[in-house]
Amino acid sequence: MRESRAFRRIIVLLLLAIVIVAQTYIFWYFWNTHYSQGMTREFFFKGHIVMLFVYGLMFTIFCNVYGAFKLGSLQYSNLVFSQILALLFTNFIIYLQISLLSLKMVSPAAIIGMGFDNILCCLIWCGLAIKVYRWLYPPRDMLLIYSDRDPDNLVKKIKTRQDKYMITEAVHCDEPVDKVRKLIRKHQAVLVCDIPSGKRNNIVKYCYMYDKRAYVTPKLSDIILIGAGQNTMFDSSCAQRAQTSCSSGRSRRRQNTHFGGYSRSSS
Repeated sequence: MRESRAFRRIIVLLLLAIVIVAQTYIFWYFWNTHYSQGMTREFFFKGHIVMLFVYGLMFTIFCNVYGAFKLGSLQYSNLVFSQILALLFTNFIIYLQISLLSLKMVSPAAIIGMGFDNILCCLIWCGLAIKVYRWLYPPRDMLLIYSDRDPDNLVKKIKTRQDKYMITEAVHCDEPVDKVRKLIRKHQAVLVCDIPSGKRNNIVKYCYMYDKRAYVTPKLSDIILIGAGQNTMFDSSCAQRAQTSCSSGRSRRRQNTHFGGYSRSSS
């Protein structure tokens, strides 16, 4: 069952729902104990529900903004920091809202005390959630495909996240195609490190054919195309890159520099 993608997604969604409900419950306790009774007009059931909904919604939005729900991408310390940042903004805004509803600036002591409980809940949840996530997504058995350039620098960086990636074998891209393809089928994922574009494209297509996850180090042309916009011309889709001031200046210098019947590009 752990190999099922639907099961994994459900568990991750449950983990996110747990932290949202837990943090909202902490707010409800402090709201019901310290603030709701001091309101100018007493809140009834629907008013309490609206306050809880607003707090949970703001906490969810700020967590998405600061990446506090990225279990598979962030390490423990970064995940905790992102969630604490989301809690600080959420508690500050909810404090202003409570002050507006009370028609006065209420004491922030309860909100500050609630913040410590929020942080304690955050520390516990992040530790448990990362353990569950690692159980759901164990480190991938990866094949490294490299070229003439030394891949040791990239390998060292990959080894810092051994909870997600595990390079177990490496092969040069100039090896026979049948050997490379056999190794691709043998592993769960492939890391393509700075190999020629033609071979890289064939490897990526082969990984897609056999449902293998591929990680590719981008080239300069890839980075340029990432920032390109999509432009539909008749029935074809084209990538359009906006001309920068630097490139337009070079093109004008190329057009304005002529020597005896031929043009010379000036650097």
